[in-house]
Amino acid sequence: PEKESWDKGVKWGLEYLNNAENAISSVKVFDKDYWEKEKVDGRLFLMLALCKSGQTAEIQKQLSSFDPKWANDAGQVALLLEIRYLVGDQENVTSSLRKLVSMAVTEGETAHWSESWWGVETTARAISAIARVNPTHSILPKAIRWLLKNRRGGEWVSTRDTAVALYGISEYIVRTGEVSGNYELQLLLNGKQIGEYTFTPSTVMSKDLTINVPTSELSKGANRLEMKMNGVGVLYYSGTLTQFIASDNLEPTSSQKDFAIERNLFALVSRRDGDGNLRLLTSNNPINKANAGEIVRCVVTFRNSKPASFVMIEVPVAAGCEITERLEPDDPYSWDYWYSGIDIRDDKMVFFARLVNEGTHTLSFNMRVEATGKFVVMPAIVSNMYDPEKSASSGQMSFEVVR
Repeated sequence: PEKESWDKGVKWGLEYLNNAENAISSVKVFDKDYWEKEKVDGRLFLMLALCKSGQTAEIQKQLSSFDPKWANDAGQVALLLEIRYLVGDQENVTSSLRKLVSMAVTEGETAHWSESWWGVETTARAISAIARVNPTHSILPKAIRWLLKNRRGGEWVSTRDTAVALYGISEYIVRTGEVSGNYELQLLLNGKQIGEYTFTPSTVMSKDLTINVPTSELSKGANRLEMKMNGVGVLYYSGTLTQFIASDNLEPTSSQKDFAIERNLFALVSRRDGDGNLRLLTSNNPINKANAGEIVRCVVTFRNSKPASFVMIEVPVAAGCEITERLEPDDPYSWDYWYSGIDIRDDKMVFFARLVNEGTHTLSFNMRVEATGKFVVMPAIVSNMYDPEKSASSGQMSFEVVR
């Protein structure tokens, strides 16, 4: 099926190129002067398609006039490496592999390549190419780990890079034989067995196995978790430690330096704005006390030092306060702002943003104070919807309502 798809794609591409109405001819695609003048991405993609459809002899001939320095970014080098492998150009395969690996950005136990196109496509294509040439290369597990770490739910950034990512991972697991693993796993915590599991080719497509260890099973100080395998295969695992800290006052927190959030309440007072119009404007200073029946404005400030995707901001409200349906009573369009959507709930306001550029961002909404009493309001939280570990909170606040 793969070869048939490639054949159809190549046939359509060549018919398009041979059409007199199109500026580029199929001959010009491989013209040396054209290679030097134009971006090589399209030509490399076409050469790879021709190779995969079995036309390696023609591509091998064309490669003799291709200067490797024209492929000057990681994406192009990855395509060129796979093409050279498919045509059997072993001498240049070695040099292309060395060049591609040298362009990787290694950070601890992960590795990736600077993006040439969009999303994670360059890293995925590098994985695919290297897996073909040397499936046991030490950089591949690191690149796979980076790819999985940057997945957003069930996808990556777009349908295109998601397809390429799946293709690259598939190339790797097929060539390393991981889909044929057959082994038993024994899990021990501090020497005590807490689980025993069997993995076979028939369980490859099963859901991830989740093992919960209660804190009562943990010892004070260091704990040792052992995984003993009996058989052949590769085991992938990840661990998460969740804890809850009892405190009389929840302070602001942040898992990363580039995330911070702050929340304040302001009274709404009737006064004239700069244009002389009488409007409801916020007080100069934040408040922590209001009269029942008044309307107060909640202002949330979110700061990030680099772009963030799939941002969710949750802003709890005090018990006895009712979120009004608009930002201002006289402005029905006030919520047409930088975020993508909102969700009004009984106990909190939730804002969603597909992409937030670096900088300081402000959102606000009004609440009507109804019930009297002294309230503790839970922290406002900003997080990545698909990576909750990337989060920050504002800390709790106290709010009093009087008559």
